[in-house]
Amino acid sequence: NTGSPSPTEALNLSWRLLAVVIVIFAAQAYNVTYIMLSPRITTETDSASENPFHSLAAVDLLGHVSDNANLYYLTWLSECLTLALCYQTVTATVRAYRAVQVFRRDSNLLPATSWYILSSYEDEESRHAWYQSVYRLRIRTGIWTAAFLTCLVITASSQFIWKEVLWPYATSDDEEAAASDDAVNAGDDDSAVQENEAQSSAQDYMESLRGLHFSVCQTIVVNSDGDIPVAMCRRTAMAWLAGVLGMILSATAIAIHWVGRTTSTSNGGTATPTASQANMFRRLLDNHRVPLGAELVLSIIVLILLGYNAFLTTSIQGPANNVGNLYYASWLAFLMLIRICLGCLEEWYQVEEGKEPTGGLTSFTQRSPTKAAYEAPSIMRDPLDGNGDEAAPPSQNHSEVSDTTSKSNNSLVDQFEKDRVKRLRTYFCLSIFSTICAASAHDAAANEEEALNKVQRYIILAPAIVASISLILFILCLSRRCYLVASHFCVGGTLSVICFGIWMAD
Repeated sequence: NTGSPSPTEALNLSWRLLAVVIVIFAAQAYNVTYIMLSPRITTETDSASENPFHSLAAVDLLGHVSDNANLYYLTWLSECLTLALCYQTVTATVRAYRAVQVFRRDSNLLPATSWYILSSYEDEESRHAWYQSVYRLRIRTGIWTAAFLTCLVITASSQFIWKEVLWPYATSDDEEAAASDDAVNAGDDDSAVQENEAQSSAQDYMESLRGLHFSVCQTIVVNSDGDIPVAMCRRTAMAWLAGVLGMILSATAIAIHWVGRTTSTSNGGTATPTASQANMFRRLLDNHRVPLGAELVLSIIVLILLGYNAFLTTSIQGPANNVGNLYYASWLAFLMLIRICLGCLEEWYQVEEGKEPTGGLTSFTQRSPTKAAYEAPSIMRDPLDGNGDEAAPPSQNHSEVSDTTSKSNNSLVDQFEKDRVKRLRTYFCLSIFSTICAASAHDAAANEEEALNKVQRYIILAPAIVASISLILFILCLSRRCYLVASHFCVGGTLSVICFGIWMAD
């Protein structure tokens, strides 16, 4: 059979391909887990120091990139590609399943029931309205899913550092303290007293071990000898908590998306809605602002949480001060939440690209083609009387002129919206990253023992000024009226030049 496969055959092929991709993804996930959780140990007493190939050496105990950087980056690259392939295969399988359902439903209909047939123009407009109603939702669903997986990496990396580095360090300090106390007591007391005190010290040591999980950071602060930064334990625990909360909130956003898409499909969001469904679809789009508002609040909360986590974990005393699993995962999750939050703000304030109107079926009802009325010449009029009536253009010429004028106006509006979208995104990103730079500079200054000079103070103050100016310009770009002020060179241009000069001097 050289023709295209039927919907049922396409669904069966999709199921088989999905099974193969899931097996590949599981194998690749096990590969990543084994490579990233098998660090190269470099202690003097371990045999790994004698044999450098005892471990794959992709990461060290803190999850930083170790000797074998090629293995590290290629492993994560293959995992990301496998995940993308799995996501696309799942999407194709879902579409094939829906195609089979539509095919079966249409096959059961009698020809007499198809009494209403949409024209090609109405069908195209209805499909466009449905697509625009869920397109942005679908993109953000994928980003939320990626953010969920990235938060999972943050949690696993923090747990690994806690288990393999912080816990052994704290327990070794307590063991040394208990041994030194026993040695001192053994030289001063008799054997009976030694046994009693040894038992009591052992009991105290066991009790301290029971509560050690909650006092590891205090133990490291008291017994720190410079090998591990004092703030590292607290920031590792905060990274673990941020990863867990990020996963929970990301799963909540994914559930909101699923409910929104299901409602969109069941209430008038079919591929070919009739004209009677316009009011229902319009109400659906209006009510869509309620889950959009919840998603906007969630994205802002997770953005602040992951931004604070990325700043602390990747700073000087953080567990991810060098590039590695926790470093990349923290910043990647933060960047994805920036994109989600910006997308929610753009949709909430109805910031469009300006290419296609996205008003749903409202735009469909308003954009229906209208034919200009043409008046036939009167039989009572003499075409040779020289009055010039016959030279008057028909009314459709006026419609052509009005169409040309409307097209030029639409092109100006489209260019206006495109510029506003670009500047809005630029100012938002500049404000976020300038804030991170200011916080990082302040954290570095906090570790300095000497007083800061003027240059160091300027390095801290300059990003804060740029972040404040960018935030003001971003807020102005959210409104069309306020954007007229921000787009003026005396305001937006002058402030942008000031920000550029501040960064150049920094």
